[in-house]
Amino acid sequence: MNTNPPSDFDPDSFFSGTYWHQKWEIFPNVFTPGINDVDALLDEIAFPDSLEGKRVLDIGFWNGCFCFEAERRGAKEVIGIGPEAAEDTGAMKLRKILGSQVTEFRLGTIYDLNPDEIGSFDVIMCFGVLYHLRHPILGLDNLYKVCRGTLYLETEITKEFGNTSATKFHRRNELNDDDSNWFVPNKECLMNFLLSSGFQVFHYNDELKTRASIASSVEDKPEWLLNKTSEGYYYDLISKPVLGPRKHFEKEGHQEIR
Repeated sequence: MNTNPPSDFDPDSFFSGTYWHQKWEIFPNVFTPGINDVDALLDEIAFPDSLEGKRVLDIGFWNGCFCFEAERRGAKEVIGIGPEAAEDTGAMKLRKILGSQVTEFRLGTIYDLNPDEIGSFDVIMCFGVLYHLRHPILGLDNLYKVCRGTLYLETEITKEFGNTSATKFHRRNELNDDDSNWFVPNKECLMNFLLSSGFQVFHYNDELKTRASIASSVEDKPEWLLNKTSEGYYYDLISKPVLGPRKHFEKEGHQEIR
């Protein structure tokens, strides 16, 4: 990627007309004017300095800054998936001015991840998404299907309920005056979400009080498939319509699709 701006680069003009949520240094001493500090979050989540040779997926890319940081750290391929067009979020503007060669953006959501179409990924980033989902465990199950390495997850949490595994449900806009905020688990519940979906947590950071940054690796099979659950026993009848073929949960079946 380009490391210096074009000679005619005008930051005010470039940043105008776009909602910038992410703060990222695109060129030396030139930052996107957002409040979500990319480098700070990656430090909190123990993100690797090198992604050399890795396939990376970013769920809910928005401005695309986490995608480009992954490319900057050596990823061989980066795919950003989100419900908004990259042309409308500033991501394509950044891609062009940075001269990005390996990052692409696709319309989609966490609910429609199909390994037969997009393959599997060494690294998945899912930042600020989980608590916006009406079906958070379904979201995690879908991430498992396309993960062959590490899931980096950042989300809203609550410090309530002590050691009891519990989550708060916001029916309307009780959290931050935002109708799109739904489930906010405490640490115990969030850990159980991940363990049930087949992720083994090896890093947890909630120093920011209401946010947690987590790194986890995939297990051979998710716990819910191994236990005596209706969703596992009657997979074709109950789970297949929403999760696709059972083979998606067999790690050896994950292929790299270019």
